[in-house]
Amino acid sequence: MPPPHPYGVTPIPRPRSSLFLRSRTSSPQRTSTPQPKSSKHRPVEDTPPLPPLPSILPLAPNRSLSPFPPTKADACGHYVRHSSRLTLLLSGQREGACMPLYSNGETIEGVLAIARPSGVLALDVKVEGTIHIQEIAGTGSSTVKTIDAKIYSWDASCHGSFPPRASFRYTLPATYHHLASGKEYPLPPTYAEELHGIPGFIVKISYAVVVNLTLLREASTLWRSVSKCVCSGVDLPLSGDADYVALPRTRSVRVPFRYCQRTRPLIPGPFPSVPEKTAHRPRTLFVYQMRSTRGDAPVIKVHLYLPSSPVCCYQEPIPFHVSVFADEPILDRFAEYRPMPSSFLPLSSSSLNLSYEAMQHQLSARKAAHKCPLRLKVQRMTVVDAGSAGFSFVSFYPRSRHEAVQSLVSREEVVPERRYMYSTQSVGHGVVHSATRRANSVVWSGAIIIPPTQLGFCGGFEASGLQVADSIVLSLDPPPTYRSQYVSLEESVPIRLTSDTAKSQAGIPVSSL
Repeated sequence: MPPPHPYGVTPIPRPRSSLFLRSRTSSPQRTSTPQPKSSKHRPVEDTPPLPPLPSILPLAPNRSLSPFPPTKADACGHYVRHSSRLTLLLSGQREGACMPLYSNGETIEGVLAIARPSGVLALDVKVEGTIHIQEIAGTGSSTVKTIDAKIYSWDASCHGSFPPRASFRYTLPATYHHLASGKEYPLPPTYAEELHGIPGFIVKISYAVVVNLTLLREASTLWRSVSKCVCSGVDLPLSGDADYVALPRTRSVRVPFRYCQRTRPLIPGPFPSVPEKTAHRPRTLFVYQMRSTRGDAPVIKVHLYLPSSPVCCYQEPIPFHVSVFADEPILDRFAEYRPMPSSFLPLSSSSLNLSYEAMQHQLSARKAAHKCPLRLKVQRMTVVDAGSAGFSFVSFYPRSRHEAVQSLVSREEVVPERRYMYSTQSVGHGVVHSATRRANSVVWSGAIIIPPTQLGFCGGFEASGLQVADSIVLSLDPPPTYRSQYVSLEESVPIRLTSDTAKSQAGIPVSSL
């Protein structure tokens, strides 16, 4: 019997398809990234922690997509790739998958079959992994081999005729060695990102199973002689007793696959409100202060409470509580925004079919008397070390594109040196579904949802010349009547997204940040 679902609903198993698997090619999607924003506010650490807040109604996860990573029961099918002479079968895959999927520590098991073994001279199977960083509108590039292993080899001169079928096994390594720096890095997941503009970059981490097949090709002596005459200008006599000459030729079949890192939180939540990290409890409370433009303006303190800690699973909603402490007139203005009293989350069994697009449609249809001043999102930043990538304009990277334009307009000779380039994109958004007016504060409660729109979505990681980091960005606008006295607050909290929950037995445990 499967374990009960944490939300009390029974998952609907995916029906097994009766169709044969067919190979399809796919390429990583590239998305445009907005400009990163920096915060100039500093957190206030001398504020006492918040009292425990009431629990919130968790949002129903998306049931329209299959869970990720696949379970052993679902990954009992095969992925098949056909060519004119070769058939490659990879076992342990989800039936109907468009691309093989492997996680850390798993073994690639495959079977090879050749339709016409006659004329086969040699065959080898390799597993390749690369990190490629390319500069846009420049010559700088960097390619690092994370995996370059030959896992099967056959030669006709040593083994005779090729067998009807051949099998191979290869266990994916946990780390790879970077020769330039001499460091060991965890094997990075499949990833693709692009920063548009000049300067810009393209990052692609890819893996593939490559089969190289060497065959004898029968070529006409006449055409071979004619080609030599054209190339060298020398007339070669044709032999009348030999009509054909066997020439070796190598064919390659490349099967890309996705690699993901399965991780889980070390300690299950929820956790109490703690402003500092301890040996047994992670930090869950983050305290900030809204900056004022006047010296006599009252102080506005903002508390962000993350019950699940900064280490959380991206397959589940991330709950949050935001409290604002200020004078009564300011709190009255903040309390003017209240969500709809009727929840947009259906409590019946129809919630099983609730998709992220349907939730967005219902959110857009909701009408409130006042605009919500609070916004939360999960922001992903991709940082590239331009020096290690060999970019040609490494000494001319300004801190932002805005500064680059200013330096060109003012014709400054000295441009702030920057070794790193980065791009950001939003991967999840927060929803406020309850508001509470207390004696000295206003509390908004909700959850951040990361839609499962991409197969093989992974958490943050670090590799040679590349780092991918996630953070929760908190934005709070002052009330309209106080906008001349206060500056909008924007702060970020680093988080670590995991593929599995803390109750899962699979995955590498991740401690708090």
